[in-house]
Amino acid sequence: MSGIIPKIFSAGLEGGGAGQLAIMNKSVTAAFAMLIWVTCLLVAPVAASATEPEEGLQLLETALEVGDVPADYVLVLDTSSSMKDVFATVQESYVRFIGALDIGDHLSIIFFDTFPDLKFTGPIDTEKDRSQAIDIVRGASPDGALTDIGAAIELALDEIGRPLPSPVQNLIFLTDGEHDPPDRSRTSYSKKTGEEWDDLRASAQSVRTFHRVYGLGVKDNTDIDLLKGVFVGASILSLQPNQLGGYFDRLKTIVRVNKIGSKLVPELESGTIEVVSDSTDLNWGDIGEKELVREYRLRSGYSNLPVSVDLSGVELGHEESGDYQIELVNVPEDLVLDPGQVSEPFMVRISRTGLPALSIGETTNTESHTITFLLEGKVLPDDTIEDVILLNPTASTKGVTTDIEFDITDGLSWWTIGYWTLAILGAIALLLAIRWFRKPRLRGFLELTPNEPYDGDYKSTYNLAQFGRKATVGTKDVVIPNAKENGTLYAKRERDEDRRMRTVIYLRYDGITQEVDDMGSEFEGWRVSIGSS
Repeated sequence: MSGIIPKIFSAGLEGGGAGQLAIMNKSVTAAFAMLIWVTCLLVAPVAASATEPEEGLQLLETALEVGDVPADYVLVLDTSSSMKDVFATVQESYVRFIGALDIGDHLSIIFFDTFPDLKFTGPIDTEKDRSQAIDIVRGASPDGALTDIGAAIELALDEIGRPLPSPVQNLIFLTDGEHDPPDRSRTSYSKKTGEEWDDLRASAQSVRTFHRVYGLGVKDNTDIDLLKGVFVGASILSLQPNQLGGYFDRLKTIVRVNKIGSKLVPELESGTIEVVSDSTDLNWGDIGEKELVREYRLRSGYSNLPVSVDLSGVELGHEESGDYQIELVNVPEDLVLDPGQVSEPFMVRISRTGLPALSIGETTNTESHTITFLLEGKVLPDDTIEDVILLNPTASTKGVTTDIEFDITDGLSWWTIGYWTLAILGAIALLLAIRWFRKPRLRGFLELTPNEPYDGDYKSTYNLAQFGRKATVGTKDVVIPNAKENGTLYAKRERDEDRRMRTVIYLRYDGITQEVDDMGSEFEGWRVSIGSS
């Protein structure tokens, strides 16, 4: 298919006229040119129409309200005497074709032989209009003496260029003979070439409409190819008369597709899937303190057709370096949006994965980032649009990239430093208070009694209150004769077996700690005991 479309595209532009290019958007023109590829069905076997996805066509016709799109038909029929043998079959094929036209279609009927004659022109608004057109065809007789193809084309161009034409125009030109005009005094087309034919070609190119031209030759060696000299994109076929019925049936399908295209092309051109957010605040605060979450929705900007949406992921781009993680949350799966529908919200979450800088004093930097949504969509029914209408069903997207800013704060503020300093000092004070509570002041009297008679002088009784919370035993505060090392005497609050608080005095010497009570403890040959205060 990709190799065919460029050729058809070129031919379609030439057939439609240069004036058309001046008023049509390039993309719309290209889309209509793609539709012309469907005319290739005309040369395919009749059975090929059985493969048309009828359900998809009906869906598109209903959704796009194609019923209000008329088509223009200009039927040009050779009524010269050479048509006598085939005219009855041709008549019935034309009658059948006119009987299948939609109400609202515009029909022009031109008979030509020595001179062209416009027999009918107007919309088929009622069955009476259709009957009148059918009666005109049935009343025709092939009795013309000559065949002026040039004059017939000129009259057909007048009908194609009528005011306010339909977006779907079709010129069907049928002849069985050669161009055999009257003498020059009665026609401008006495020859098959010349300035007159150049003028016809220029007129075809200046007609501001997009028409399709089908030339039918019902005998060999006709001059139907003269249409290509005027309408370069004309589709020229040589058919037997009994093949006209099947041809017109397939032409109706092609016109049906073209009517859909006339509504579908603007839909595809203007519609879009948009990523929107209710929040207009782009500064989300300090990402160093918490993750950032923002709510988004998907909105269909298509007027008539649903779209399927695949939101597969999201990416974060930024100017400043940094370690971030971005993810989608609550993304709906198998999402189909009806025309104008807004999806349920989903979330974008940004979190910082790198460690903030540690320094004295805060430093705040504003970073510029972009959020890019990995979004794809197709206009439905995408298989019919792509395979039959021959347009790209990929939905256009809007707002898939969003610029944002947020502040990054690193370092420790003076307030934070003060807070932690006070916390540390408070902890130290608490530990000291616990220690103070657990080790109270010494109380009572310390009594020293030698285990053996001792002749030296020594002070046998000490008032412990004078030592505060700790006394050195052995050589300094409490002197024990013969002591070689110092020990420590201190008090400690404890609970007894009945959970009652009591104060116990301990003696620590040479790495050994033992309780000192009124029974005394051995210490360097002396008994150390405690007496009440």
